[in-house]
Amino acid sequence: MKKQLSYMRVDPAGNITGFVLSPVDPKDRARIAEAIIKDYDPSVEQVGFISENPDGSHRMDMMGGEFCGNASRSFGLYLASLHDLKADQSLDLHVSGSQEPVNVRTNLENMTAEITLNPAYKVEKLRLAGKTYTTVFLPGIIHVLVDDREEDQDFVRDLLEDLKKIQDEEAYGIMFINKDQLSMVPYVYVKETATLIREGSCGSGTVAAGYFLNENKDPSFKAILKEPGGSLQVSYQEKDGKITYAIGGPVVFGPKEEIEIDL
Repeated sequence: MKKQLSYMRVDPAGNITGFVLSPVDPKDRARIAEAIIKDYDPSVEQVGFISENPDGSHRMDMMGGEFCGNASRSFGLYLASLHDLKADQSLDLHVSGSQEPVNVRTNLENMTAEITLNPAYKVEKLRLAGKTYTTVFLPGIIHVLVDDREEDQDFVRDLLEDLKKIQDEEAYGIMFINKDQLSMVPYVYVKETATLIREGSCGSGTVAAGYFLNENKDPSFKAILKEPGGSLQVSYQEKDGKITYAIGGPVVFGPKEEIEIDL
């Protein structure tokens, strides 16, 4: 079956994301995302579906119902562009994987967006794949910070098996982080689509790195992490009296286009 879609490719620090702008039945999201990634643009790492509510507000749902920080901040900048909000703006957005709105600060003139994530509900050191790692439980995704080795896909799969036994979640991240070099290689597994992707950058993973790097909870903490597709800034924030982190950086928009995919 052929399906016509309004589509836009966005690039937040190399975490290439496809935005589907046409109304889509939620049960078709996983198949549409698979078709876009496999057949239309293999550089796309994830797909977000933007929908308009009856009151004119908008919502974004990721392909597997997971939360994504980079896609969410890109979504905020997209909404700013719809309403031509060029100056600094603060927008509360509804996105998948978060029961509460997330705040995104946008600057359309600079094409930058920063998102403050809801606080982690748990940060623990867990024994996984025979080692102990800092594990950050964020709404919609669990991240493990691996700091004792270079990236290793076989190790990622072993660690994921242990992580899935601890808690069922929409998505899991394995972040290979080098504390001295302030660099990170992110892998993200999305349960609904059964996809494991080495991402160009990972927003929520960068927030998880904030908890890991700032063990002393210094309110002045700020760092720039180098990731395969670009760099993201992470900085200490507080929300409702709890510690959290914001991540920000540039976003590049491709043109809006009409595409046809096979389902």
